Amino acid sequence: MKIIHTSDWHLGNRLMDRSRKDEQEKFLKWLLALMEEEKPDALVVSGDIFDTGTPGEATREMYSNFLTRADGTGCNCIIMTAGNHDSVSQLESTRPFLSRFHCKMVTQIKRDDVKDGLIEVPGKDGEAVGLVCAMPYLRPSDVSIPTDEVDSRGNSLSYYRGVELVIEKMGEAAKRWKEEHQGKPVVAMAHLPVEGVEATPSTRRLLGTVETVGRTIFPTVFDYVALGHIHKASGEDAGRVLYSGSPLAMGVDEAQYEHYVFVVDVGDSLTVQRKEVPKFTRFLDRKCEKRIDLDYQFERLGQEILESKYPIWLTLRYYGGDLTSNELNNMVREKLPRENVPHFIAIRSLATQDQNYTSRNAGDSLEHYTPESLFERLLNEYAIEHPDIKGVEDTLKSLFNEVKNEVEVQIEK
Repeated sequence: MKIIHTSDWHLGNRLMDRSRKDEQEKFLKWLLALMEEEKPDALVVSGDIFDTGTPGEATREMYSNFLTRADGTGCNCIIMTAGNHDSVSQLESTRPFLSRFHCKMVTQIKRDDVKDGLIEVPGKDGEAVGLVCAMPYLRPSDVSIPTDEVDSRGNSLSYYRGVELVIEKMGEAAKRWKEEHQGKPVVAMAHLPVEGVEATPSTRRLLGTVETVGRTIFPTVFDYVALGHIHKASGEDAGRVLYSGSPLAMGVDEAQYEHYVFVVDVGDSLTVQRKEVPKFTRFLDRKCEKRIDLDYQFERLGQEILESKYPIWLTLRYYGGDLTSNELNNMVREKLPRENVPHFIAIRSLATQDQNYTSRNAGDSLEHYTPESLFERLLNEYAIEHPDIKGVEDTLKSLFNEVKNEVEVQIEK
């Protein structure tokens, strides 16, 4: 069985407060060409299809257009799972038309019932060539097991034990299927973090519980485990339990390494081809201590613009005190033409502010937000793709504050 393994598309993702629709459309076009070339039995997308649970109309259209075109590539089926960024209800709303494009979507499975995640992959003749055990992001409310067990740091093991049980049941089902189908291959999909894997700051984590699992939690009945959630692709020596990583950088920090889609042949042996995703954008992050450094950077950037094959997204931080923020922004736009540097952030920064800025743009961390500022940011992001919300934002803020105050009162009690 041949599959293409990808994950963490985060369609609708914004960076530097800018839409990335152009990059995302180029990636999907590239992926369609790869599917046309490889003609896999299945494309598996291991979660985080969308960046938020409320993708805008343009983002949903991009997703629908991909599915429409993918059906003509020679790929027999598409299997998608929900990630922690995805909304179960939003994905479920697309289910009525998915069968028209030979697409299966697994949004939720229960701890004691995994049958909805068992998907046979048809071959060219219609006979099953393999089985995919598709596990979406396992939400604590669905799988946690009541237990007093804690790890060495005092974190509850209730969620970990629930995940362990789901994977065990999937393994038992896979074993029975293999026995009935003369040992045909089985691929597992999951959206969770594995111990020892490097996570970038933009990867969301649960609080107060153990969510990472060891590689040995996946029984050997799974010939390949197609993981999502971690944005950096697994190395070539990582064995059969692999992250394909996100195809596009989800933060400035993630632009420093290559991004991949995996073409996997699963049978008597396992072969994984790492297909590097083209770069559609170049991210630059520059710091200048004083005016002479700023002048040098403009010269250097001018040369890099001439040599770059991609549009540049620039973060420029200036520590000098001789320019206002407006003057700095005007200088950047004067020196660097918009057609080559379509998006930039120029910051007149103090050293004490810089660390917080870097953390926010490398990938969000809750420690840099108050409840109010986080709500404000999410509301602004939602309003960008849902302009009809204008006029009720003050009401939403008021309701949020009422809820927050009530929660604080209950905590104090």
